[in-house]
Amino acid sequence: MSTGSEPLSIADSKTYLPYIDGLRGIAVLMVLAVHTSQRVGNIAPGSFHFSIVEELINAGARGVELFFLLSAFTLFRSSKVKYDEELNPRRNFYIRRAFRILPMWWSAITLYTLFGGGTFGASIPSYLMYFGFIRFLPGVDVFPLGWTIFVEETFYLFLPLIFGFIANIRRAGLFFILALALSIIWKELTYHFDISNQNAFVELFPLNHWYGFALGILLFYAQDNEFVKHRILQNSRSWWILDVLTVFVLFFVVRESRAAASFGLALFFLVTSSEYTILGKMCRLKLLKYFGVCCYSIYLLHFFVLDSTDGLKQQLLDFLGLGDASVEIRFLIWFPIVALINLMLGMLLFRYLEKPCVQLSKKVIHTLEMRRLATIQNQP
Repeated sequence: MSTGSEPLSIADSKTYLPYIDGLRGIAVLMVLAVHTSQRVGNIAPGSFHFSIVEELINAGARGVELFFLLSAFTLFRSSKVKYDEELNPRRNFYIRRAFRILPMWWSAITLYTLFGGGTFGASIPSYLMYFGFIRFLPGVDVFPLGWTIFVEETFYLFLPLIFGFIANIRRAGLFFILALALSIIWKELTYHFDISNQNAFVELFPLNHWYGFALGILLFYAQDNEFVKHRILQNSRSWWILDVLTVFVLFFVVRESRAAASFGLALFFLVTSSEYTILGKMCRLKLLKYFGVCCYSIYLLHFFVLDSTDGLKQQLLDFLGLGDASVEIRFLIWFPIVALINLMLGMLLFRYLEKPCVQLSKKVIHTLEMRRLATIQNQP
């Protein structure tokens, strides 16, 4: 066990924050909720009996934006520590990302290729992670949400190059403004040059989403600000106000555009960093943290689970006499079961694939660091 409260987490104890796993759990459950609803009848506007329920469940797609915030925040925060400790932090950053992302990604692509009737030749762009540049071509996507992984990977490649520049909150704010401007420029250029938007290529291209990562870095500095930390997050008189305000804001913005949802989720992120708010306590619940720890495996394989259990779903609903029930009822029955199946599969994959790969990356980095140190010490 890596910590007294988290038996699975592989996060560095120096940078581990319990509520981050809770937020990851919420993000993956949001995504899982919207895709599960589509398997029980959420196939067109008006499928639900209550429109507000339909809007809130469909807003689960904004879990992707929460993942972007979390990725930038955690990687920037851990890099602050690593850059002070390691001899070659940039190289080590890429090694960590490769061992953390690629083994599970390659496994998922192989699984979807085999069971989706595709060919390994057609899957090469996905294996080599350049499919995002040619997504306007039909049939390029092997994993239905592959664009999100591509967006994150391009940011990972870029982060070490700009890490030294973002040394304070002012520069973090400037980087956010530049990233937001880049999103606007990208859309204007694609319109001007008539770039194909087949398969939502323009909307889902990385340049249109880097502002979310920039917002995550800005959150790092905002959370560390003394005024925010002591006068707001740790002020007992403001806790209930923060909870109410955040829920109110989320209720309205999470159903809107990706940009609007990102700002609401950033507020949610900030408020959950306080262990005294109700939202902060919620994100420290053990079950949510389990979903968060296994979120990568769950995220990559939940479509496979949904496909594999479609027959079981129908049998169960017919057995309960709910085959023709409203989408709300069918969702309430099926979602907890799908979530549990995904959690069990995710825990197995995390323990026996993801975790060993991360441990291997640590050994590789340790070996390279020792060699570098020996070289330095042997220099005249």
